[in-house]
Formats: sequence, structure tokens, C-alpha cells
Amino acid sequence: MITNLSGSTANIAGINVADGKSITASTWDESVDVSREHKGLWLNLDSKLNSNDINLQNVSIQLPLRQIDLDTVN
Repeated sequence: MITNLSGSTANIAGINVADGKSITASTWDESVDVSREHKGLWLNLDSKLNSNDINLQNVSIQLPLRQIDLDTVN
């Protein structure tokens, strides 16, 4: 999850996110769900189960992003 704490609207991964609001970013591995055509980063896909009803393990980290870091994300 990326939360905008900048005090104004910020563009995060092509989405305008208001101050205090968040978007989520998730990756899907081909070995977890081969039915998905898109591989890579998914935005605002908040599921704990894949299409086979298998619980996915989540990994989280919290850290502040400087503008240069956000530029890399974008």
C-alpha cells in the first residue's frame, strides 16, 4: 500500500491519489495463478485468495518515500 502524505494530490503509478488516501500494489507470480494474462504489478487488487481459493502469503514493509523514490515507482 502506498499512502499519499504529501499534503496535496500526488500521481502514484499513473493514478492521482488525494492526500491521506492510498493505493495498493501487488505482484502475481505465474506459479501461483497461471490463468492470469498479465504478469507483473497490479494496482488496487486487494484479494487474499486466488482463483483456486488458496491463501496467498503477504509480505509488507513500511517506509517513507522521497520524491526520487516515488519517481522510481512511477
